[in-house]
Amino acid sequence: MSVNPNVTRIEELYTTQGLRKLHARFLKNSVSSESDVIALATAVEEFIVQLFCIKDEFQKKSLSVIRAAAIHLCKRNFIERIALRQYEKTISLSLIEGDLRKLLQISEIDELLYAEKVLSWLKDREKYSKELEIAAQYALYMVEKFKTRCDKALFHLPKKFDFEELISLNRVEKDGIPVLEKGRCHSRDSFCLSDGGPDESNSVDHTNYCLVCHTRKKDSCRTGFSTTDGQYSKSPLGILLKGCPLRQKISEMNKLYSEGKIIAALSVVTLDNPMCAATGHRICNDCMRSCIYQKQEPVNVPGIETAILNAVLELPYGFEIYSLLTRWNPLRVEQPFPREDSGKRVLISGTGPAGFTLAHYLLNDGHTVIAVDGAKIEPLPTKYVGLGGKNFELIENVNDLYENLDERIVYGFGGVSEYGITVRWNKNYLKLIRILLERRSNYRVFGGVCFGSNISAKDCRRLGFGHVALCIGSGNPNIPDVKNVLTRGVRFASDFLMNLQMSGAFKVNSIATLQLHMPVVVIGAGLTAVDSATEALTYYKVQVEKFLQRYEYLSGVYGCSEVEKNWDKEEKRIAYEFLSHARTLRETVDKTQFLKSLGGVKIIYRKRIQDSPAYRLNFEELNSAMLEGIEFIEETEPLEIIQDEYGLVKAIKCLHRGKMISINARSVIIATGTRPNSSLRDEVPELYSDMENLSFFGDLDPKYSGSVVGAMASAKDKYPRITERLMRIEPTSNIEHQNFRCVDPCGSKDSIKEINKRFLEEISELLTAKVINVAELTENIFEIQVYAPLAAWNFMPGQFYKLQNFEVSNTFQIEPIALTGSCVDKLKGIISLIVIEIGASSYLCRFLKPGERIILTGPSGSPTEIPSGEKVLLIGGGLGNAVLFSIAKEMKRKGCQVIYFAGYKKLQDRFKPEVIEESSDAVVWVCDEAQLPYNRSRDLSLNCNMVEALNKYKAQELPVSTKIGAIDRIIIIGSEPLMRAVQTFIRENRDVLKPEVEVIASVNSPMQCMMKGVCAQCLQRRVIDGKEVYVYSCVNQDQGLEETDFDFLSQRLRQNSLAEKITYLYCKSAMEV
Repeated sequence: MSVNPNVTRIEELYTTQGLRKLHARFLKNSVSSESDVIALATAVEEFIVQLFCIKDEFQKKSLSVIRAAAIHLCKRNFIERIALRQYEKTISLSLIEGDLRKLLQISEIDELLYAEKVLSWLKDREKYSKELEIAAQYALYMVEKFKTRCDKALFHLPKKFDFEELISLNRVEKDGIPVLEKGRCHSRDSFCLSDGGPDESNSVDHTNYCLVCHTRKKDSCRTGFSTTDGQYSKSPLGILLKGCPLRQKISEMNKLYSEGKIIAALSVVTLDNPMCAATGHRICNDCMRSCIYQKQEPVNVPGIETAILNAVLELPYGFEIYSLLTRWNPLRVEQPFPREDSGKRVLISGTGPAGFTLAHYLLNDGHTVIAVDGAKIEPLPTKYVGLGGKNFELIENVNDLYENLDERIVYGFGGVSEYGITVRWNKNYLKLIRILLERRSNYRVFGGVCFGSNISAKDCRRLGFGHVALCIGSGNPNIPDVKNVLTRGVRFASDFLMNLQMSGAFKVNSIATLQLHMPVVVIGAGLTAVDSATEALTYYKVQVEKFLQRYEYLSGVYGCSEVEKNWDKEEKRIAYEFLSHARTLRETVDKTQFLKSLGGVKIIYRKRIQDSPAYRLNFEELNSAMLEGIEFIEETEPLEIIQDEYGLVKAIKCLHRGKMISINARSVIIATGTRPNSSLRDEVPELYSDMENLSFFGDLDPKYSGSVVGAMASAKDKYPRITERLMRIEPTSNIEHQNFRCVDPCGSKDSIKEINKRFLEEISELLTAKVINVAELTENIFEIQVYAPLAAWNFMPGQFYKLQNFEVSNTFQIEPIALTGSCVDKLKGIISLIVIEIGASSYLCRFLKPGERIILTGPSGSPTEIPSGEKVLLIGGGLGNAVLFSIAKEMKRKGCQVIYFAGYKKLQDRFKPEVIEESSDAVVWVCDEAQLPYNRSRDLSLNCNMVEALNKYKAQELPVSTKIGAIDRIIIIGSEPLMRAVQTFIRENRDVLKPEVEVIASVNSPMQCMMKGVCAQCLQRRVIDGKEVYVYSCVNQDQGLEETDFDFLSQRLRQNSLAEKITYLYCKSAMEV
């Protein structure tokens, strides 16, 4: 790296001591720290240019920005004031273009050259009257052409706002239903970045459009519009005009950028928004809503901010410059560089916008930060982040970090920024933010770790954390009051987006099984609904083309009949439809029009489009979605989901302007908002008794909820309170966890660093999961032993874990699998997981290797209630027996009498019979195929199905001393057909059971996030006293057997059945080549 050796050494850029020296040199050679922001930022820029030895490259970029200002000057001084007022079109466009090309001596008309020539001609209008007339005639045509487009800054004039018509739409009738749509659409065919942000000419144009209001203290974009009584004004759409939640100095930023001072401008941005890579273009617009221009198009501040960041990043070592400004910024006069290590530790739960912003501020305050997230977080290449903040390579070219969005590794860091935002935004920016944080020596991040599961509040106290910050995002989705609301084919937006983005379903080589059908209807009209709609339209194309590619490949390997042999009638219908659509798409130029001919994607909303949250909060996003081919049906309230003969959604019955209508739909996405996240309050109420050491950010704080920039503002505004609380306690000197103990005998700064080093090593071991061994138990059942100390320590019988592998080290990703800890050694930190091979992901578990790092999130779910001294009947089917291992053991420990019915389809399906024997008083081995051997005289074996065995037990035909009528509690764990059959048995034989007997089923709902119902894939319908109730199975998998709707469960488990079957075959073929 070309760092000026007379100024600093590289190491000094990453230590407090080094940055203190750097700052002293800056003050010695620069303006006073008392100077105004503009002067100080300019001085910072000059110092950094010298520091990184980039004078030539910087000047080239700076001059390019300054030169681009000619576009705005030409537009304002010539096009608006002269051409549009003094000229009319009298010559055809083709002739005008020919004359203009001759004048400019170019083959293609360039808007910057046009602007510069016109400005020079204006200096002598009489001499260049002919040239100006040609330029004016051309401008008249171009202004008309770009009236509704903004890709040419020179000819796009600010539009006056009509708040009732912010989006230009056509109203057409389709199937007798009035639909809003765009007349012309642009096709989006992939998950590549769809909008890179405004180019230089557009961003500079908007910068010069800004009135630079801060000099008059009128910068409402920053501070908002206030009424005379001190309240915020509202826009005509009813939105409070609060200005930028981060209170960025926008006007100062614009002034500096307009002068070509890109590094100075970025220093102003990072003063209030150091994590600015996460904001800007297509993310936030609070500043635009509060712009001084209230009756016409506002200044595109987010676009300018992103353009400034990109301009700096494109310089040699541009990322290192941005990185430096987040740690050292003289504009932050009260704290220009990080404080020394404080010896205090903070656990941040959640790595979304609130979490990563809070981490930055706390690190700069000298604290050690451990960030955890329930989502899988892939490791970054060590060459970028090093080990413990050391030995990394500096990044000369930021493009070395970037990946194509449709091929990128899904790193998982960023919360909603990762899974909830479409490819309108460059998710490579999340990698920049991670590198900023992971290069800090006092920061560690762990994916697949949930606070309250892998690590508890007690663990935090034992490990010396002085504070816990909850940044866990929004809660469970709202369930609309619609009949058959969760019919197969209906998903919640959080489920759809998380599955699409986090599993990598959008990628051609992904084995994620997200099945979508056309047409799609999205219920709701917020920004999440808009994102879901655009992603669904694009994903359907990717999905069917992937299906066709794999079908053709597998047919060539095995033959069509072999590929299709396990498909049922419905799956064949769906498959042939996918194949037909994919083949048509291969030959179709206008793919969006073809998808619309299949019914496309429609958003339905109960009010007018103007009343929708998307329109009121960010109409630009809604407009972009409509341009991609999304349709909108207003004033439509869904009442009922209509099913086809297979139980798949067929249509939605709606009330539209007082009339009943039916809208065709084969997939439905529900995006009707979310509830506050109360999962931890519900499960760990004692945690909330210590509010001094607990704080809430982002969506957990109503003041800041609902947006990325709001979440980041919560971190900026509230982090000082954490530091204030931490400074009231002594630095951690005695840390205990099980056998772990660190002691700081003298409390010196060196000893704090040494203790911290040992702490970071220890926490890494405690929160990391590694495979010990994979052993085959039967032909299709195997055991995985995992070393995961805290995950084991916090396990309770009946709970389960989420297992995944890492994409960076494997050909295929394992989709999240829910596995129960069949045997857990808390002291050794070893968890035994039993896997049955039933699909691609479970099959891939065979290939896990000893020593391989994996994700093991949990324990999740509620522990099974373990009584004392009761007579208990346990019924296990197949793999369900593994779940019962720990439950039976704990029941025996608590003095229960355990009668165990262990069921299997085949003789070879039984595994670990000795574990069942050790934890039971009597075992009835049940097998469909033949009698299983047994070892104890008090046990017996039956060749029948489970219901037949239970009937024999009821009829007292079995030599079991405890009769069924004496049983206090029954727990059933197995497949859906088994539990359904036992449910029927219980209902038919209630008269022979104890009236108060509890009958519990561990419901095997499909699961994805396993983070307390965030995605809602695990919802299970129950009917209690005739009322419909929905339960999140990942929160409470043990549910009353008699109230459980197994028809509903069966349909939910079939949601992706076709995709699962072809993916399993494809995966096996690829792995066994």
